Amino acid sequence: MWDRDAWARRARTKPPKDTPPGWIGTLRAAAVAYRNLTGSAEWDRYLGVLQGRVEELGGELRAQQDAILSVRTGGYEELVRLKLAVALLQGELAALEWAMALPKTVIAAVKELPAQAPGD
Repeated sequence: MWDRDAWARRARTKPPKDTPPGWIGTLRAAAVAYRNLTGSAEWDRYLGVLQGRVEELGGELRAQQDAILSVRTGGYEELVRLKLAVALLQGELAALEWAMALPKTVIAAVKELPAQAPGD
């Protein structure tokens, strides 16, 4: 599953030597765009749609996990099908959570950047 804290820690570290100059400027520009986006009613509606899907997927995931625990007939093939369904649901949940958290993560990372960086 995607780890927002690990991503934020990596974003705060110095870039590798082969990172193209200007990456901090690009990140700052993204933060400005995200700041404008996240303050809008449209963003709130978008998050509401995503949150609804997250809740729906959470219910589906719990149902599939419960089904795995109760498999008595159907054998190996049924168990594999259920485990695959769980993995797919977990992946979709992780992607939605990442999309929902990305703007705030970028904004927070930019706040910790130096005021002026080489190449900007």
